Amino acid sequence: MTLYPIGRITKTRGLSGELIITLLSSKIEIGKNLSEVWLGTDPERLQSWAIDSWRSENDRVYLKLRNVNTRDEADFLKGLNVFVDSENYSGIECLKWINFEVYVTGCQEKLGIVTDLDLFESQPRLLVNIRSKIVMIPIVDAFIEKVDEREKIVFVREVDGLIDL
Repeated sequence: MTLYPIGRITKTRGLSGELIITLLSSKIEIGKNLSEVWLGTDPERLQSWAIDSWRSENDRVYLKLRNVNTRDEADFLKGLNVFVDSENYSGIECLKWINFEVYVTGCQEKLGIVTDLDLFESQPRLLVNIRSKIVMIPIVDAFIEKVDEREKIVFVREVDGLIDL
């Protein structure tokens, strides 16, 4: 099973423990058969939660989890990241690129590793660890040559000034 982050619990709603999730992007689409989410701050230590009901409106998801029945219980979950199984997800493909290696097209030496994504700005960017420094690379065709998902490699174009370390 492959889990993808979709957003963060930002608020609660009502007295019955409904959660409001702010999505990482308005392009994220969640499958109709969603019955379970994983919550946590560390992707290696997520907790599975069964869903009683959910609905999506614009860039928010309203989520009612089984066994979360009060506002206090819901408040306890605020700030946690929300992950879904890949079978219930479509949208921003670049979410899959976390931990992919990064190479400049035509070069054999690895440039770095995608450590995170910045999707909250108007232009999404890869956060790439290059020699212990984080470099932001815009996710646009001018910079991203191609992505090999099978080999887990992002190929970037050689652009003057893009990666000056």
